[in-house]
Amino acid sequence: MKEHILVVDDSIELRMLVRSALARQQYRVSELEEGAALRQWLSDQGKEVPDLVLLDLVLGDSNGLELLPEIRRTWPQTEVIIVTGYGTVDNAVKALKAGAYGFLQKPFDVNSLMQEVEHALEHRRLSVTAEGLRQVVSTLRAEEAPVVQSEAMKRLVRLVERAAASPLPVVILGESGTGKEVVAGMLHHLGPRAGQPLVRCHCPALAKEQFETMLFGGSDPAQVPGYLRLAGEGTLLLDEIGTLPAEIQGRLLGVLEDGIAQPSGATAGYPVKCRLVATSNQPVKTLLAGGRLREDFFYRISQITLEVPPLRERREDILPLAQAFLQRYGRQSEKMFEGFTERAQQALVQFDWPGNVRQLQNEIQRTVLMAQGTWVDAEDLSIAPQPASSDPELGLLEVIERKAMIQALQAAGGDMAEAARRLHMGRHTFQLKMKAYRIET
Repeated sequence: MKEHILVVDDSIELRMLVRSALARQQYRVSELEEGAALRQWLSDQGKEVPDLVLLDLVLGDSNGLELLPEIRRTWPQTEVIIVTGYGTVDNAVKALKAGAYGFLQKPFDVNSLMQEVEHALEHRRLSVTAEGLRQVVSTLRAEEAPVVQSEAMKRLVRLVERAAASPLPVVILGESGTGKEVVAGMLHHLGPRAGQPLVRCHCPALAKEQFETMLFGGSDPAQVPGYLRLAGEGTLLLDEIGTLPAEIQGRLLGVLEDGIAQPSGATAGYPVKCRLVATSNQPVKTLLAGGRLREDFFYRISQITLEVPPLRERREDILPLAQAFLQRYGRQSEKMFEGFTERAQQALVQFDWPGNVRQLQNEIQRTVLMAQGTWVDAEDLSIAPQPASSDPELGLLEVIERKAMIQALQAAGGDMAEAARRLHMGRHTFQLKMKAYRIET
């Protein structure tokens, strides 16, 4: 079963936008308009505990900053993303300090929303504690490991263990979806900083004018401490450093060299004791040649460089990963799977996975939702060549959609409205597509 997301916002337009975007990814969504309704939900032990809360800071009857501690206290395993309007960045920083996972500034686009949601939910799944990650790494290194079989990944895990003990800054390189943030978490939790904060700055989500305040803080640290302060003696993760403005790169270079951060407007700086870890999904040469990274900054922050190989270069990991995802999402959906047929295994291994592990994970999650039997066959996979349909004019995507609609109708006992709801499709659209695809009930 997909994760449950609770949206708390007094704007019906925003709730509709968020619900539509999340529903397209099969998330279960609940909505609340007021803080009073949220407090009632918190006090009702019979209510389902959400996996993630999207919380507006400014509600008609409540202040999100006052609600946040109640959420964290009542639902300690639930992640919270703060939704903030222009001019409330200071409050967003306070919320991060109070335990929120991240924040989105209005207006935001669907891509930013989904990226932040997926990061927060993955953070929750990983249960990032020192002991939890030690168990993960122990599992990865075992010979029967369900995730790491390739020599490339075993070598990376060994490098991560050695780098974890060092105070030097680290850059983690790799294509999107390879697991750079997981590697960053391992670096933090396997080293001496494990008991200290791990603070993540998702650079692409920040507007240019926000970087200085969010990273270095304001003149009053009690109001706006900044990520460098919040990280304490822990780790500050700079996600996608290629989006850092050049002037901010210069100021971070000064922090790396002097160990002092100077907030704008402050009369004095403060010592920085955290370790900097950065990620990039772009080749270094591209970033340097395009002027998106200053050479002096990059060479200072990349004293240790780790590279996560793409999935197509470690095909030995594909089937163990797919099997692990199949079991995870099968349990969540209360479905029992034996595994993949030989044809399905061939399709999985032969596919190049341009979106890497994240794409594989999404593919298996979709397959669990659609598959009918206990064995996943090649026809159940959207990446596999599909058998010819009864209509030769249909393309591959149409064949896949036609099959999904037929399966939804079967599961709904022929009820078109219910089948459309299961696929998060409008009833009128569903009927039109039934006619176009020559689907008969």
